[in-house]
Amino acid sequence: MLKRMTSCDGWKPNVGSILNKNVTAMRSFVVEPMNSGRLYLAGDAAHIVPPTGANGFNLAVSDVLLLGRAISAFSCNGKTGLLETYSATALKRVWRSQGFSWWIVGPPPTRARSNRLRPEFPPEVAHPLEHHLSSCSVFTRFIW
Repeated sequence: MLKRMTSCDGWKPNVGSILNKNVTAMRSFVVEPMNSGRLYLAGDAAHIVPPTGANGFNLAVSDVLLLGRAISAFSCNGKTGLLETYSATALKRVWRSQGFSWWIVGPPPTRARSNRLRPEFPPEVAHPLEHHLSSCSVFTRFIW
């Protein structure tokens, strides 16, 4: 590997001993509902997605767009409908993403409700991808 990493100008990577080897815990966390009264949560304040799903930024942007539209409708027209449905609408996408990440790597995420943590996975996310992918011959041949 050192030979491969050495450049033509004589640069070489520093070599040293490995000080620590750890497995990084992949953590999922979802706060439900994503609001309490007039306090609304978005992005990492409401849900943490492990990097396996590669959706953290996308979910945060989606939350902000939903919440922005809801706040705009309220401040411009006094309509509260989008604010009232913000959490349920955002959580559908969040749980789909959590479901995908969970399905890829393993243990179910932790859901926070009423300041209690408990392992739980919503039945609507009992992942439809599993059935779909297990029926794909290429996927079945190499992964399943």
